[in-house]
Amino acid sequence: MTPEQLSETREIRTIQAFGPGDILFHEGGDALLRMTNERGPFEVLATADRAADFLSACAQEEELELRGFWRRRSGFRANGDRHFIWCLILLSWEGVQPTRLAA
Repeated sequence: MTPEQLSETREIRTIQAFGPGDILFHEGGDALLRMTNERGPFEVLATADRAADFLSACAQEEELELRGFWRRRSGFRANGDRHFIWCLILLSWEGVQPTRLAA
């Protein structure tokens, strides 16, 4: 299933993310990145068809507006404890233009 097919039953969110993102996994297909915003770190999953473009956008030191839906993913810490982290399944993104102060 594609993210668009999965999103039909999920609430679509738009969130801000600060660049650059840390690549956790990317082997020519899907990419998993750790990004941050004012609420803290989260993960972003970009499918193979959009991963290359998204990775180049994330390499910039700029803020991005991400659109997608959330999934909770489980993992293990270095000490063996299990934990959960929120992962945004990416549908689209765009750069955020810095706002100018009125003179």
